[in-house]
Amino acid sequence: MSMRKRARSARLTAEEGFTLAELMVFIGIMIIFLIGIGGMISSGVKSSTASYNLVKISQGANEAMVTMVRQIRVATSINTASTANSIIFTGDVNGDGTDTAVRFDAAGGYLRRGTSAADMSDWIAEVDGVAFTYYYFNKDLKELQAVTPGSAAWTANLTQIRRIDIALAMSRSSVGITIDRDYTGSVTLRNALQ
Repeated sequence: MSMRKRARSARLTAEEGFTLAELMVFIGIMIIFLIGIGGMISSGVKSSTASYNLVKISQGANEAMVTMVRQIRVATSINTASTANSIIFTGDVNGDGTDTAVRFDAAGGYLRRGTSAADMSDWIAEVDGVAFTYYYFNKDLKELQAVTPGSAAWTANLTQIRRIDIALAMSRSSVGITIDRDYTGSVTLRNALQ
C-alpha cells in the first residue's frame, strides 16, 4: 500500500466514531430534552386531573343542591333540633301525599341524609361541610330576617320561616392537586309551616 493510501485509510479510521466530548454533549442535550418532555407530560397530567376533580365535585354539588332544594321546598314543618349545620324537616318529599321526616347534615367527608339521626347514610362524597341559614318573615318590619337555631327568636318564629340558604363546601384531592369549591343555594318554602 502506498503512503498516500495508508494516510487516507488512517484518517477514515480516526473519523469513524464519536469522541468522548461529543458523546457527553449529545447525552447532555438528550437529558435536557427528556426533562422537558417529562415536565410537559407532568403538567398535562396535573391539568387533566384538576379538570376531572372539578367536574366530579361539581356533579356532586349539583346533585346535592337540586335534591336538597327540591325536598326542603315542600317542608311543612321544621324540627326545633335543626341547627346551622343540619336540617330536620317533614314534608311530602316523594310527591305521594305522605309527609316524611328528612334530615341532611355532613360528617366524615360526606353529605348525609336520612329520616333520623340513627339512620343517616353517606350520600355525596368530598363534602367538607354544609351550613343552613334560616330566615323568617318579620311582620312588624315586613322583611325577612335571619334567625339563629336554638335562640329564643328561633323558637318563637319557627313556623314563620320562609327561606333557607344552603352553603356546601367541597374538596377533592388526587395527584397532589386539591380543588376546593363552595356552592350555595336558596330555597323559598312553598307551604305554610305548622
